[in-house]
Amino acid sequence: MISNGLEKRRFGKEEALGKTLLLDGISYEIVGILPQRFAFPTAGMSQTPESADVWIPLSLTPSERSPQNPDYSYSLIARLRPGLPHIRHKQQRIMRSNGS
Repeated sequence: MISNGLEKRRFGKEEALGKTLLLDGISYEIVGILPQRFAFPTAGMSQTPESADVWIPLSLTPSERSPQNPDYSYSLIARLRPGLPHIRHKQQRIMRSNGS
């Protein structure tokens, strides 16, 4: 996924969806363009919302996925399907309990 800003800077008026980006020698297909108003929630992180233009799938080794890993702390972003108010309520409670 790429930011709306990167789509405009890199592709101009051309459609970016389905195109490929080469990052560190690895090709990634653009499967989505984030809305212009989207800002990655960076609370507690060392980056600003404006510093990310590309989001790639997270790929971890088995040792990185282990709860015994001292760096076992990951953030998750998801979009909930409309019509699931009970899940949205639970999500809001979790966010509040984490100080977000």
